[in-house]
Parts: sequence; structure tokens; C-alpha cells
Amino acid sequence: QAHSCGLTRTGAVLCWGANSYGQLGDGTHAMRLSPVTVQLPGSAAALAAGWNHSCAILQDGSAYCWGRNDSGQLGDGTTSDRATPVAVATEDRLVSIAAGNGHTCAVSTTGVGFCWGRNQYGQLGIGEFGGSSATPRAVALGAPLVTVAAGSVHSCGRARDGRIWCWGRNANGQLGDGTRQDRATPVPVR
Repeated sequence: QAHSCGLTRTGAVLCWGANSYGQLGDGTHAMRLSPVTVQLPGSAAALAAGWNHSCAILQDGSAYCWGRNDSGQLGDGTTSDRATPVAVATEDRLVSIAAGNGHTCAVSTTGVGFCWGRNQYGQLGIGEFGGSSATPRAVALGAPLVTVAAGSVHSCGRARDGRIWCWGRNANGQLGDGTRQDRATPVPVR
């Protein structure tokens, strides 16, 4: 929304901008006009900045998130905001991560999609609308994924066979399935 993050060639994560929820990961809630280093327990391989939270996948496949957590979008099993990174509660090694408004999605090395956080429009892809999950839930898709993207309240993933699948809010046809119907499970983009 009002912050940015970057990943250096050496795996360091830098963030700057608004910080009212701790989304810069520097242990404060102070706005930063220039980049500050996020204190992660290792080098990062992937990075995502959402509405008021941020996440990184480390080179060992573990994931960490920080910032706003009112819907469990940090994936640490709580709904407490965090000004420093906390581990996402999964033993799966992750390769891709995306952060939306109040939800986060990731893909494991085995191709399983996971989402967590707010689910009012089905944006977690778990086959149900409403509620939230403070820990990762498997996306209800039989095909293995390679990457994932998150919009404000919808998500999409690219399968190994190249097909694109989307789920969540669809009021403006953002799922690409030829309808305007919200979807709690992934539908193929036509």
C-alpha cells in the first residue's frame, strides 16, 4: 500500500516507506524515507510486499513474514502484528511467495500451493468462503504449481503444465474464467 521492499544480490532484504504495522521489519513503527535492513536469520531467495505486510523465502526454503497480522496473514499461528520477521508455520520448503491485502500464498518445492490469512472471497483457494486461517492451508488444486501471485482479494498460480488457475474475488472478471462469480477453489483461466 505505502511501503516497498527490495532483495539484493547477496540475499539481504531492504524495506522503506510507511511502517505503522511494522511492515518494514526493522523492529519499529517509524516511517523510513530510505531503505532499512530487515533482520532475517539467513539470506533471502524470494520476496513479496503486500498491503501492510511483507514476506521472504530464505535460501533453505523456510519463510518469514512481518507487519500487519489481523487476519493471520503472517502465517505464524497468531493474529498479532509483528515489527520483526516471524517464521511461517510450515515444514514444507517454499519456492514462491506472494502477498495480497490480508492474505499470503506460497508454493512448495513439491508444487503444493498454500495460502493463509483472510478468506472472505475465497482467496485462500481452500474450497470455502469466509473466515481466515493463521496458518498455511493447501490450495484445493490437484495440479502442481510452480509460482503464485496475489491480488488484493484474489490469487492465481501457474501450474507445471503452463496453465493458469485463479481463485477468490471475481466482481470484475479478474479470475479470467469468463464469469463474475467469486470462486473458493481454483478455476482455469480461459
